[in-house]
Amino acid sequence: LPSYPITQLPSYPVTQLPNIGGGLKKMLKNKLIFLVVSSILISVTQVWAISSKAGDAGANFLKIGVSARASAMGEAFCGIADDVSSIYYNPAGLTQIKQRTSGLMHTDWLEEVNYEFIAYADPYKDNNTFGISLSYLGMSKMKIKDINNQTLGDFDARDIALSIAYAKNYKKNLILALILNLYNKN
Repeated sequence: LPSYPITQLPSYPVTQLPNIGGGLKKMLKNKLIFLVVSSILISVTQVWAISSKAGDAGANFLKIGVSARASAMGEAFCGIADDVSSIYYNPAGLTQIKQRTSGLMHTDWLEEVNYEFIAYADPYKDNNTFGISLSYLGMSKMKIKDINNQTLGDFDARDIALSIAYAKNYKKNLILALILNLYNKN
């Protein structure tokens, strides 16, 4: 490399860097692209966060844990998901199931609100595993009354989610997992 006095250092635009250190130019371009993309993503997220619908989401009941084991671990279960609840936490974990497995969970919440989870997984030949689960959150009927305590009718509410999962273990450290989630709110 040529040596220059500090006052006479050449300045190069990023696109015209001399080829010093092999991939320095490519590394700088990659860092620049990363910074630009990251800045855009952060900006977009902040715009969404200040929208009028902030905090308004559907299927919030799906945030309720479906496994006592996972809940005891603070829902940090994605890395070890090795039972039928992996349909919920990490569908790739289905490949660790070696025989047909099912799981049931029932939770009583406040004011007669119940949460149910049922799941079934079936390992199939050639390292394929299929799984299906159903999540249900519902409440018993409540009476609708007016200001004069007159009964106007009944209402109830329920959320249902159906998940169909597939996982295939291709190699020791390569797993393909797909999941289809269907959701209905009433």
